[in-house]
Amino acid sequence: ARGFQHTKPQVAELLRQEVLRRILAHPARRLLDAYCGSGFFAKLAAPHFQEVIGMDWSEASIRDARQNTQEG
Repeated sequence: ARGFQHTKPQVAELLRQEVLRRILAHPARRLLDAYCGSGFFAKLAAPHFQEVIGMDWSEASIRDARQNTQEG
């Protein structure tokens, strides 16, 4: 494992939905996902924004995020 992974899918999904609910409460065109990891939140939020920018200190995480956010 190169990076953090959520180990409980049910809890991870609840977290994703809560974050999305809070993000959408403040409409914007762009989203900055700081410490984006593998794109866990960015992939979910992307359809609601014109642009999503992910940043992370880990090059491996950025590679994973690019791959994950391009997958259907």
